Amino acid sequence: MRSREELRSALHAESRPTGSRKALMFTDLAGSTSLVEAIGDAAWHDLSAWLDGEMRRCFHEHNGREVDHAGDGFFVVFDAAGDAIGCASTIQRRLSNHRRLHGYAPQVRIGIHFGDVQGSDSAVRGAAVHRAARLCAAARADAILASREALEASGRSIIGLQKFTLKGIKEPVEAAEVTWEA
Repeated sequence: MRSREELRSALHAESRPTGSRKALMFTDLAGSTSLVEAIGDAAWHDLSAWLDGEMRRCFHEHNGREVDHAGDGFFVVFDAAGDAIGCASTIQRRLSNHRRLHGYAPQVRIGIHFGDVQGSDSAVRGAAVHRAARLCAAARADAILASREALEASGRSIIGLQKFTLKGIKEPVEAAEVTWEA
């Protein structure tokens, strides 16, 4: 039988955050404030519910785990950078197809980074999380902006790499837009 001190030590060790490398994806609905003003709360509710369902289907199909959903954006974690980029590309293609078939679909910007994180899938923390969020903020509507680290980890060829100055991050971040068109 273990002593109280051994149990306390074991419990503390199990609750300690663990470090690992993950692909981190943030999404944001571009122009959402003006959109809700234009269509009203009821239509906004319906549109948001539809978009959230579409996005969550893509996360599931590409092995993503939703960490947070606030307002009109998601924070999703993937074990593999290729899954994150595949998910983001699927989201953009599906929205583009919906726009073509039905005349409208919201525009989403997506940022992806691959790096070291602390915690569990329900509470992911670390500088890499901030980097992914800032890449999302820097992305154009209907675009996917992925860091060099995410592109390298995915095995994709890196084309159009640029340096981005991101809010709160000292050094410029190398990233490129991911081509997602079908």
